[in-house]
Amino acid sequence: MPYVRSWVGDAAHFFHPLSLSEQCKRMVMLKAYIDDSGSHEQSHACVVPGYFGGVNRWKEFERRWRRVLVEHGIGEFHARFFWRSFRVGHGVGEYRGWSEAQLYAFLDRLLGVIEDTDIYPFACGILRSEWNLLTLRQQKILCGGTPPHLDEASTNPMFFPFQHAITRLIMHCKPGLVMHFFFDENRLTNPWATICYTQLKALAIEEGAPHFAAKMGGLTFDDSRIALPLQAADLLAYEAHRYIKDANGNKKFPIGSVYFRALRRLKSQEDFRLFDRERLDEFFPRFLRNHDTVETDANAKGQTS
Repeated sequence: MPYVRSWVGDAAHFFHPLSLSEQCKRMVMLKAYIDDSGSHEQSHACVVPGYFGGVNRWKEFERRWRRVLVEHGIGEFHARFFWRSFRVGHGVGEYRGWSEAQLYAFLDRLLGVIEDTDIYPFACGILRSEWNLLTLRQQKILCGGTPPHLDEASTNPMFFPFQHAITRLIMHCKPGLVMHFFFDENRLTNPWATICYTQLKALAIEEGAPHFAAKMGGLTFDDSRIALPLQAADLLAYEAHRYIKDANGNKKFPIGSVYFRALRRLKSQEDFRLFDRERLDEFFPRFLRNHDTVETDANAKGQTS
């Protein structure tokens, strides 16, 4: 594992705004998760989960997580690779030669780090089957498009949970604090996440919410081999996506022990939103009504000009 003095410390020092003390900064670790196919068209759900917390809490996490990795001789925890060992019945890759008991003991240590640190889980997602039932106009509006100017708006299903997650997280940001968002570096993720984040910040200013935009410190992409907190986001992302897929709409489906422990410090049920048909039916009337009003006003101005 590459040696770093403290990725968290360096990141907190340099991220915008530079003039703010570390005590006024909050860090959010994000992981966009589709599924093993890696295809938007075939994925069961598009989910953006992660953890948020203060800089000093992330420093504590970093020290503890690194200690576990070093003691076990692991360079990086990646959920897909880790669980692959269980599918074949023995350790593979970095875990080669490990028994199932050793694998569980290692995972227990990592979950203990998450449970013992004041970092808080969140997730937002939408079922692909429900997204496909939306009209093109509805998709574009949910992706941040503003009527009547929808021609250039995206229909990427990841835009909606990403923007919704950020909006929800900013509500946890008290006056004077700033949240900076970190994403695991990925050539498929970087472009759409950058567009989406920039668009959301500009929209907040345009719609008269500069205080909201001021709390959005920035978006950074980093290597999870060095940015250890992103490995926790990866673990949660894998578990969240697996639960959604296995539950298949059953709200009483039992939560597994690993997922339960990863959610230990959940602040609010509102921090976890899966937009299935029921929630979309609750969300749409108010949301689309606001956008229809904007479109009506814009058309009226065009007619009188």
